Amino acid sequence: MSLPGSLRPALVLLATLAWVTAFGQPRPPEPPPLEAAVVVEVYTDILGRAPHAWEVTYCPAHTRNDLRSLLLQSFEYRALSPEVVIHRAFFEYCGRGPTPEEMRHYRRRMIDERWSVGRIRQDINRQWSNDDEHHGRGPGYDNDGPRGRRDAIDRMIERAYDDLLERRPDREGMEHYRRFLERGGSESSMRARLRESEEYRVKLPDSKTTRAYQNVLRRAPDAGGMEHYRKLLVDRGWSQRDVEADLRRSDEYRNRKR
Repeated sequence: MSLPGSLRPALVLLATLAWVTAFGQPRPPEPPPLEAAVVVEVYTDILGRAPHAWEVTYCPAHTRNDLRSLLLQSFEYRALSPEVVIHRAFFEYCGRGPTPEEMRHYRRRMIDERWSVGRIRQDINRQWSNDDEHHGRGPGYDNDGPRGRRDAIDRMIERAYDDLLERRPDREGMEHYRRFLERGGSESSMRARLRESEEYRVKLPDSKTTRAYQNVLRRAPDAGGMEHYRKLLVDRGWSQRDVEADLRRSDEYRNRKR
């Protein structure tokens, strides 16, 4: 039997009231699934790859942030070591592996600043994959005009200081290397000079070692430990986190935890 049209709205209202009485507030409708383009963008940014077709079709997230959170917690993301990500990007975009300072620079970005895989790849592609790099001058050197050339030189100096000394250049250092580069010096020569500085070879690694010892063992480093980790930090490209992880594997740390 068909119901009169005038009764249908009333019956729908009664059914809704009965549901609310029995189960509380009705469940809101599910939001629409993410568009395929958004899924592809987030997968590329977090995992450095495009999603498979089934990952787009059955994507469980309904917002961009939800999908980012899911991928950041995935086994695949946790299995991506910074070293693997950085090596792959340099070989893909530059046809070579990263130098120790480049590895150190991007490891810090991934570990300390939580850069995504996509952001690492984008930055390597933008900064290092052009021919100027192979001449030891770095990208952006040949900008037109004196102002563009000065800006490019300043960026080159700032990048070298950030990579090697992990700080911005002071005014004296900026002026010194600006003159050096304007007179024909190369970026590789400037970096070699910074690597020979006492700050790079002694002060910076010693400060990292001291902080690591204080964080893990709650004491100052002894002379032997200071020398040991200085070599690893300078010659092997270790970070402060690497030193802390190594200290946590020591007998002193295990005995201290008992």
